[in-house]
Amino acid sequence: MIIYVGAAQLSINRPTMRPPTWNPPLELSEVEEKILRKIRKAKLFIWLRKNRHLLFDEKFQQELAKIYKDSTVGLSPVPPAQLAKRHYLTSLHRSK
Repeated sequence: MIIYVGAAQLSINRPTMRPPTWNPPLELSEVEEKILRKIRKAKLFIWLRKNRHLLFDEKFQQELAKIYKDSTVGLSPVPPAQLAKRHYLTSLHRSK
């Protein structure tokens, strides 16, 4: 990146921000186990929680990350797999 200050030219090297991969824990936490035991109707949510590591594997996450362009400004991007999961759950919930 080049910044012009008056007639002077400054070059600043900033690392590009790439979205990290999402590596959630495979095991359920105690809180998650309690919540999942209480769920009666939304069995799909239970299945998604238990299988998210299979749905959003490393290869698929790398493909999702290609959507982002390299940038040196702004906030660090959210992992694309988390965005995809949130989008899917939101649309599923709204369709009922």
